[in-house]
Amino acid sequence: MELDALPLFRQERVRTKIHQPICKSLKRFHCKLVADSEKIRKFRISQPEWRPESQPESMNARVLSLLKDQPLGKSEISVRLGQKEVSGHLNKVIRELLAKQDIELTVPDKPNSRLQKYRLTKKGADYLKRYKK
Repeated sequence: MELDALPLFRQERVRTKIHQPICKSLKRFHCKLVADSEKIRKFRISQPEWRPESQPESMNARVLSLLKDQPLGKSEISVRLGQKEVSGHLNKVIRELLAKQDIELTVPDKPNSRLQKYRLTKKGADYLKRYKK
């Protein structure tokens, strides 16, 4: 990208001796900002957690497949999904799976217990078998 093509740095302003140093420093400043924003954009692209889930169904299937072997808590599920902490999206997925009765609570009398875990139901196992086909 040629900086002379930018509207901020018109040739009329550069012609006078007073404006030349100012425009040159502005050009350098603008170049630095563009370079920094490119670095930030590349950094954000490389972070998998910042990208939205492309297929919402895949998160449901991933959670169900994790619960196939043993009951897990939310934080354990989150770690196994590669997240740093329990996300709002994971909370939503777990609520949906509970509502559809694909998973169930290990301590149903105390839904807010710190020892609460989730296990796969028969309905959830059937869904997982159909999804894997």
